[in-house]
Amino acid sequence: MNASSSSKPPQQHQHTLLYERTTKLEDTLQQFMQLSMSNQKNTDALVKNIDIQVGKIAK
Repeated sequence: MNASSSSKPPQQHQHTLLYERTTKLEDTLQQFMQLSMSNQKNTDALVKNIDIQVGKIAK
């Protein structure tokens, strides 16, 4: 009995690593999307505010 017989088979180990990496990538993508949407909302609000202020100046 060698040391590798007590651990996961190589194929299962690779599958587990792939799953973990995929899950981490999905989590990172989700965070990126949420941050991007938040930044877009802030940008939209700023543009609207600037538009209102320019409109007041133009009067």
